[in-house]
Amino acid sequence: MAATPKIIHIVRQGGLAGLPASATVSFSSLTETQQAEIAGLLRNRSKPPSPGADRYSFNLTTDLKGTPVVLGEDTVPKWLTQLLRSDIPGIDD
Repeated sequence: MAATPKIIHIVRQGGLAGLPASATVSFSSLTETQQAEIAGLLRNRSKPPSPGADRYSFNLTTDLKGTPVVLGEDTVPKWLTQLLRSDIPGIDD
Protein backbone atom coordinates (compact mmCIF):
# COMPACT_ATOMS: atom_id res chain seq x y z
CA MET A 1 0.00 0.00 0.00
CA ALA A 2 1.35 3.43 -0.96
CA ALA A 3 2.03 6.02 1.71
CA THR A 4 -0.41 8.93 1.99
CA PRO A 5 1.05 12.41 1.54
CA LYS A 6 0.43 15.09 4.14
CA ILE A 7 1.22 18.11 1.97
CA ILE A 8 0.46 18.74 -1.71
CA HIS A 9 2.32 21.48 -3.59
CA ILE A 10 1.34 22.52 -7.12
CA VAL A 11 3.10 25.01 -9.36
CA ARG A 12 1.62 26.32 -12.61
CA GLN A 13 4.05 27.43 -15.31
CA GLY A 14 3.68 28.76 -18.82
CA GLY A 15 0.66 30.48 -20.28
CA LEU A 16 0.51 33.70 -22.27
CA ALA A 17 2.34 35.91 -19.78
CA GLY A 18 4.35 33.11 -18.18
CA LEU A 19 3.41 34.24 -14.67
CA PRO A 20 4.00 31.42 -12.18
CA ALA A 21 1.39 30.52 -9.59
CA SER A 22 1.47 28.01 -6.75
CA ALA A 23 -0.47 26.51 -3.89
CA THR A 24 0.35 24.31 -0.92
CA VAL A 25 -2.48 22.43 0.74
CA SER A 26 -2.88 19.86 3.46
CA PHE A 27 -3.99 16.51 2.08
CA SER A 28 -6.33 16.06 5.05
CA SER A 29 -8.13 19.33 4.21
CA LEU A 30 -9.32 17.86 0.90
CA THR A 31 -12.59 16.01 0.46
CA GLU A 32 -12.47 12.24 -0.05
CA THR A 33 -13.16 12.75 -3.75
CA GLN A 34 -10.32 15.26 -4.06
CA GLN A 35 -7.97 12.95 -2.15
CA ALA A 36 -8.85 10.14 -4.55
CA GLU A 37 -8.16 12.40 -7.56
CA ILE A 38 -4.75 13.41 -6.17
CA ALA A 39 -3.90 9.78 -5.37
CA GLY A 40 -4.82 8.85 -8.96
CA LEU A 41 -2.64 11.61 -10.41
CA LEU A 42 0.30 10.52 -8.24
CA ARG A 43 -0.22 6.86 -9.12
CA ASN A 44 -0.54 7.45 -12.87
CA ARG A 45 2.43 9.84 -12.94
CA SER A 46 3.13 12.36 -15.67
CA LYS A 47 0.65 13.41 -18.31
CA PRO A 48 2.65 15.65 -20.68
CA PRO A 49 1.09 18.98 -21.60
CA SER A 50 -0.73 19.11 -24.91
CA PRO A 51 1.31 20.72 -27.67
CA GLY A 52 0.62 24.34 -28.44
CA ALA A 53 1.76 27.83 -27.64
CA ASP A 54 0.90 29.43 -24.33
CA ARG A 55 -0.29 26.23 -22.64
CA TYR A 56 0.02 25.71 -18.90
CA SER A 57 1.92 22.89 -17.29
CA PHE A 58 1.57 21.91 -13.65
CA ASN A 59 4.17 20.32 -11.36
CA LEU A 60 2.62 18.36 -8.52
CA THR A 61 4.82 17.37 -5.58
CA THR A 62 4.21 16.05 -2.08
CA ASP A 63 6.09 15.77 1.18
CA LEU A 64 6.91 12.18 0.21
CA LYS A 65 10.10 11.45 -1.69
CA GLY A 66 9.68 10.99 -5.39
CA THR A 67 9.70 12.61 -8.78
CA PRO A 68 7.25 15.49 -9.33
CA VAL A 69 4.24 14.70 -11.48
CA VAL A 70 4.05 16.91 -14.57
CA LEU A 71 0.55 17.50 -15.90
CA GLY A 72 -0.95 19.35 -18.83
CA GLU A 73 -3.72 21.89 -18.28
CA ASP A 74 -6.30 19.48 -19.67
CA THR A 75 -5.58 16.84 -17.01
CA VAL A 76 -5.58 18.98 -13.85
CA PRO A 77 -8.83 19.02 -11.85
CA LYS A 78 -10.48 22.46 -11.97
CA TRP A 79 -10.79 22.60 -8.17
CA LEU A 80 -7.00 22.28 -7.90
CA THR A 81 -6.28 25.14 -10.32
CA GLN A 82 -8.67 27.36 -8.33
CA LEU A 83 -6.36 27.06 -5.31
CA LEU A 84 -3.44 28.65 -7.18
CA ARG A 85 -2.17 32.11 -6.34
CA SER A 86 0.32 34.12 -8.33
CA ASP A 87 3.92 34.00 -7.14
CA ILE A 88 4.21 37.65 -8.17
CA PRO A 89 3.42 39.97 -5.21
CA GLY A 90 0.29 42.06 -5.77
CA ILE A 91 -1.14 40.03 -8.65
CA ASP A 92 -3.89 38.31 -6.61
CA ASP A 93 -4.39 41.00 -3.96
